[in-house]
Amino acid sequence: MVLRLRSSQAGTGLLEEPVVLAVDDDPPVRRLIQRSLREEGFRVVTASNGAEALRIFGEVRPDIVVLDLLLPDTDGFELLRQMREWDPIPAIILSQRSRRADVRVGLDLGADDYIGKPFDPEELGARARALLRRAGGRATSAPIRLRGLGVEVDIDHRVVTRKGKPIWLTRHEWGVLREMALNPNTVLGHAELLTTVWGADYRDDVRTLRTTIGKLRRKLGVPRSTGGPIKTIPRLGYLLDVDGSAGRTSRWS
Repeated sequence: MVLRLRSSQAGTGLLEEPVVLAVDDDPPVRRLIQRSLREEGFRVVTASNGAEALRIFGEVRPDIVVLDLLLPDTDGFELLRQMREWDPIPAIILSQRSRRADVRVGLDLGADDYIGKPFDPEELGARARALLRRAGGRATSAPIRLRGLGVEVDIDHRVVTRKGKPIWLTRHEWGVLREMALNPNTVLGHAELLTTVWGADYRDDVRTLRTTIGKLRRKLGVPRSTGGPIKTIPRLGYLLDVDGSAGRTSRWS
């Protein structure tokens, strides 16, 4: 089996350049979003107000929208509502309004993620990639079966079962398993998993990730002497081997 690296690790960019529409009335913020997401393999188009955003949205049909809530001609919540009437496109709210009530309203309106300002550019890139993977993953909703364990991972319904019985996972355990299930037989780096699941502040906390992987393996019923389908790729990260084709390349660590 050939182990595939994530594009961020291989340095080759994505096979197709996804388009992000970034909506913010602050020019330096727009430039920061554009620069950071371009480095992650996205093509970025920008708008400074709601009217311009709706025009570009209709013309370009982006893959993801990143928008501020405080715009000069409209409220970001209203802009998101109008966009969602056209297309259920993945959306990330990026705003100084980070109160719990604002977060709840934004997610209720259809946003998929909410990041407060000031933001970490690497975290924005990681969350955008994760959101794009989840959006693509929804097209194939069949549960993923892990060979030899009797485990099924249903990403759409956020359910994991072993021999027909539900397995309770913490938020971080589920986040790690979900990211690997969305990228089967693909090496996911330590920093990418940590940034996507925990946030940018944890990108170097490999010990936390290793501990979570160990707990996840135990809950899935992986024998202590092996890593099971969750393969450790030394000095790189982890890989979910769904069909047993990765051989004996794992260890419990």
